Amino acid sequence: MTDNTSGDLAGGIGNFGGTLYVQRAVVRHNTAPNDGGGIGNFGALAVVDDSKVNENTTQGLGGGVANDTADIVLRRTEINKNRAIGPDSQGGGIANFTTDAVDPPGIVSLTKSRVIENFATNPPGGVFSENNEVAVDDDSVIIKNRPTNCKGNPPGVVIPNCFG
Repeated sequence: MTDNTSGDLAGGIGNFGGTLYVQRAVVRHNTAPNDGGGIGNFGALAVVDDSKVNENTTQGLGGGVANDTADIVLRRTEINKNRAIGPDSQGGGIANFTTDAVDPPGIVSLTKSRVIENFATNPPGGVFSENNEVAVDDDSVIIKNRPTNCKGNPPGVVIPNCFG
């Protein structure tokens, strides 16, 4: 999934209501004017194993991965050098949110994954979440994101094993 452009959501891979399994994929150089430059998960569950989500761009939320009212598991996956560049953009690497006032944001789980050198117009540049449903194991790394790694999430939202 390389060099694609979406007219709306999910530049590289989009899950809109189903269950998605991705393994050993390269999701790179994709663009979405709205959420999810690389992967947009708007379904029930997405599992991404042993993959690379690199150098994707959005003008919305989640330059690499956007997770809207769904659950996503990222195992042994790189989320690097993605950009969220719109005036209200957050989560250059990963964004966990909801566009529906009724449903809560979903759940993000990082296992042995790397979120590195992503950029967002507004903090955080690494991982953004509207809730405390982000699990990060001790073997995952969230570093070198700009303007911050996780700082800038709504008050009270804490991303485990993420500093600054």
